[in-house]
Amino acid sequence: MGSPPVWPSKEKVKQHLPESFKGRYENVRGIIDSTELKCELPKDCQKHSEMYSDYKSLDTFEGLVCISPSGWTTFVSQLHPGRISDKEIIQRSDFSQLIEQGDQYLAEKGFEIYELIALRGGSLYIPPKRFSASDQFIEGQCFETMSIANVRIHAERGIRWIKAWNVFIQVLPLQLWLHKSDLDCVHC
Repeated sequence: MGSPPVWPSKEKVKQHLPESFKGRYENVRGIIDSTELKCELPKDCQKHSEMYSDYKSLDTFEGLVCISPSGWTTFVSQLHPGRISDKEIIQRSDFSQLIEQGDQYLAEKGFEIYELIALRGGSLYIPPKRFSASDQFIEGQCFETMSIANVRIHAERGIRWIKAWNVFIQVLPLQLWLHKSDLDCVHC
């Protein structure tokens, strides 16, 4: 993956803001998520341990995607081995350089990146997290989770669209990671 970002201005994002974002989420610049793409099983044990994703229970490439509230794909990172954390992907990509003062982003619970976004003057909305299976959300946490999920769905649609390209339906060869620059031509 990996592409030069099509980074719209704040004004352009607001101009095309869906109704569901108006009010509480009207300053959201993007919805960030990571996505994993299945890859070949490496023969080398070290490579296998780097590529293995506990989440998918198979070997994967992982990349960061940012979708604007109106559904535009505005950022796609280079691919990384599947074991990489979301925080590491953000640190290694140029995404943090795009964050401007006052930007707000939505993400899922696993994105523990408040400080990375705050360093650039932005803020992050993620749903509340339960710390054990027996924890119960209070009423406000339930509404917060539903509120974020109702607007985060745009990112899921964007990622589904990216994966619908025929190149991502198949198992990706490991050579793609060795020649990451070959993937720069994939532009959303």
